Amino acid sequence: KYFNTPVYRAVLTDTIFDRNLGFDDIGEGNAKGIELFIQKKYSNNWYFTFSYSNSIAQEKDPRKDYDGFFPRTYDYGQVLTCIGGYKLRFWEYDWYRKYKKNKLFNILSWIPILPSDILEISFRYRYLGGRPYTLRNYLPSRRRWQYIDEWNTERYGHYSRLDVMILRRMNFDKFNITTYIDIQNILNRNNDWEYLYLPDGTKEMAYQYKQLPIGGITIEF
Repeated sequence: KYFNTPVYRAVLTDTIFDRNLGFDDIGEGNAKGIELFIQKKYSNNWYFTFSYSNSIAQEKDPRKDYDGFFPRTYDYGQVLTCIGGYKLRFWEYDWYRKYKKNKLFNILSWIPILPSDILEISFRYRYLGGRPYTLRNYLPSRRRWQYIDEWNTERYGHYSRLDVMILRRMNFDKFNITTYIDIQNILNRNNDWEYLYLPDGTKEMAYQYKQLPIGGITIEF
């Protein structure tokens, strides 16, 4: 439970001039839930982490004529994270050591799909329940949007994203080369961020980042 959290004074009265009066420390609410965390540390070439939580976060309605609680903006409900990876150590194999002595290998060693001394393939999956938001009504006479009286009664769609990364490391006599390619949101899913309320009375959904490939190379002397 928590108490004395800040509440915007403008929501406590109907006077529009109260918007400049700041905050009162009269807020209160509660949060409760469960968490599960499982981790398999790196050994035998692979690792894995699983994290899950299911919670409820509420705030008491501070307005005089209202009673009860409403969901906080960060009340996602279910949150799931999975991270895992596997390492292939090609330098342990005779065929790779012979292949590495080839001069052509030194020229093409930065290409992501070729074997390397160490090749790591990893993933990260993230899921969050829908974020609460308050509905707005459009007032044609004023050409503006207005919040409804009930707060955070609706929720955006759930968030789901899968990232995949391939990392390669090559060790030479006088330097090392590490290259990687990381494809975020590899399934190219539309994840809701928030509605954009336009002056003509329509609204559009603004989405978070879709598929985003990122790559890089590091040379160590």
